Amino acid sequence: MPKTEKLLVVGGGFTGLTAAYKLCNETDLEITLVESARELGGLAAGFPILGTTLEKAYHYLFTTDSEIVDLVRELGLEDRLFWADTTIAIRLGGKIYPFTSALDVLRFEPCGWVNRLRFGFVALYLKYKKNGRALTGHTAHDWMTRACGEQVMRTIWTPLLKGKFHR
Repeated sequence: MPKTEKLLVVGGGFTGLTAAYKLCNETDLEITLVESARELGGLAAGFPILGTTLEKAYHYLFTTDSEIVDLVRELGLEDRLFWADTTIAIRLGGKIYPFTSALDVLRFEPCGWVNRLRFGFVALYLKYKKNGRALTGHTAHDWMTRACGEQVMRTIWTPLLKGKFHR
């Protein structure tokens, strides 16, 4: 039976591609995907550099991101997914602060002790939160400011959000 209803997905970035894929497989709709760029993938797409490919924007996949890992498996791309040990650091005032472990957070001198502990507890809360729907009524900036405090927001989160969203 031919598909009679049509749906247009605008944007061939990661979300648009995933939506189109899921809708094609789970509905009887005829899906058309449009993208203004020359290639699909949006900021998750890569560009060639020195014989390899580098993604256009910073992305990080956690082992707990089960939905995307399941999608990778469903697409038959699991053999292309690899997990690498990583380290994270913050550069502030000409100094580099390691920021990979709980101990690193406790040693992060630009924030006071109370704010370091507060940040750590918020990070743990978010790591183990199963359903983020309750957070959707708030901007990331407002929620993190209330949860972590002004100093942590100004020192850690605002630079990260500005870097991610180019603002």
